[in-house]
Amino acid sequence: MESSKAEIEHVHIVFLGGRNEHVDIALSEMDATALYIITSDQYEKEAGAQISKWCEKYNIRQGTVEVVSDIFEQTAVESLIGAVYRVAKHESELGTANINWLIGITGGTQLMGAVASYVSNLIGATPYYVSRIKEGDDFLPGGTPLLFPDLGAIGALQHLKRENLRYILVNEKGTLADVVENDQGLFHVVNQLKSCNLVMIDGEKKEWCLTEVGKATISAALEKPEKPTTPDDEKSEGKEKDKDKDKEKEKDKEKDKVIEMGECVVRLREISDHNCHCPLIGLALKKLGLIARTEIWSWENQDYLLLRFYDSLTDEPRALSYSWDEKSLYPIFRERRLPADVDRLVAEVFSNKLELTVFLEFSKKQILSLMEGENISQLIGLISNIWLFEQDLISDSEVRIPDTGFER
Repeated sequence: MESSKAEIEHVHIVFLGGRNEHVDIALSEMDATALYIITSDQYEKEAGAQISKWCEKYNIRQGTVEVVSDIFEQTAVESLIGAVYRVAKHESELGTANINWLIGITGGTQLMGAVASYVSNLIGATPYYVSRIKEGDDFLPGGTPLLFPDLGAIGALQHLKRENLRYILVNEKGTLADVVENDQGLFHVVNQLKSCNLVMIDGEKKEWCLTEVGKATISAALEKPEKPTTPDDEKSEGKEKDKDKDKEKEKDKEKDKVIEMGECVVRLREISDHNCHCPLIGLALKKLGLIARTEIWSWENQDYLLLRFYDSLTDEPRALSYSWDEKSLYPIFRERRLPADVDRLVAEVFSNKLELTVFLEFSKKQILSLMEGENISQLIGLISNIWLFEQDLISDSEVRIPDTGFER
């Protein structure tokens, strides 16, 4: 997660059983803004009393106690996931922005711990376990919260330059300006680590900082032996890149027909370095002199939804599609185009692997309406927001169903 204008909200969802010492340890050792508890009906009364004490002690906002009554039945998994969904929906209704979700998996049954770990990936949360030393039947005082990274984080690191990972691990923090100005691909490394919640971005100080989980994850990734490359591998990789460039060029030729012969009929959104959600991406926009826009174009009786990038000074379009270079900033920005047909629009909305929290504001009626393509204007507006969110230009809280006012 990263902070832009609003402070980061560290929201804890703690799964709780008979013992609760681990909650005190977590709240005393970790950043915390709000606390929610998920427990069984057996410990409902105790959890209700404890949450008030913890929130007063650590001066944090008190959330709800979500009670699951079927913890030992086959329906328990669905109930536990539903409890987390209610917590996330409650925060959404409060209008909380820039949430860093933290899920405590220490307490409760083994099933509760398994569901807590699983649902962390659904809402983009970081699961943590409070490790304690046991002597006989009792635990020694104190403990250490252990945070776990996104499941795909270590795999994603294998594709990054090891020297850049070592640089991140050794320095642990730095300025965003240095990252953007670096010509050795450091920007792509920090951006990738940010997406995996291994690096935190401070928008006020314009700095990045490696998290404790990030340190452990990068250390593990660097311990894995590097696969040696052969001349044949390099040739094969070069051929694949050439093929990809050729494909991109062909796509651009088709896209240019829409731009050169078509007409821009509606401008939906414009994002520059001044209103970009992510401070790191905002600095990249500024360095490149770019503005991102989502627009509706019309050509030969067909409407198209486009995400394009323009020169911030001349307002001329900038072609970025096939300028791949690992030292360049351009590849982080990807132009998009889609015919504004109902079937294509519906498929685009539901083909995106968005986090559960993105859909919290949508009612069942709205989702059904989207699936049936009842309002093409809303579909276009939503996809426009999804595309901008995917490139970290807007936050997940801005992925809404707007009405563009566009009709055909």
